[in-house]
Amino acid sequence: MKRKTILNTMMAIGIALMLNGCAGKDGAPGATGPAGANGVANITSNVYPITPGSWSNPGTGEYAVNISDASITDATNDGVEVFISTNGTLWLGLPATNLLVNGDQMEFAYQTGQVSLIYLNSSAPSNTVSLKVVTIPPAIMKQHPNTNWKDYSQVQSIINSQNANQ
Repeated sequence: MKRKTILNTMMAIGIALMLNGCAGKDGAPGATGPAGANGVANITSNVYPITPGSWSNPGTGEYAVNISDASITDATNDGVEVFISTNGTLWLGLPATNLLVNGDQMEFAYQTGQVSLIYLNSSAPSNTVSLKVVTIPPAIMKQHPNTNWKDYSQVQSIINSQNANQ
């Protein structure tokens, strides 16, 4: 009988504490805790198909495509990596040479809100290629200083590990 009374008393105290929660002495809610750290939700990855007709010819032996990408919000501080694929599964980091034909070069430049893809060759690509633009906040890059950000498998493993922690 004594054991049951102690158990009932402990339950009553627990319920009272739960109902009182974080309220102050006057019954007002308690102070808000500090904000948590930003996670990988800020890493973005966007894929853009580039068809043969998309290329412009701004100069001899040079073809270009400009792509709007709203995830690049601060070109000075964002980490921006660009990958290209001819089959949608194997992603190669840019810049690259001998990508589509011997002697070609593929490069990129970016500014806030835009990526420019530059293809140096005597003719534009004749097949559709896919472009993947990955924007990484500087804080994430600092957390992973030994990452080769031009290697898509390493970038993908960081994205996957961060998503698993959310």
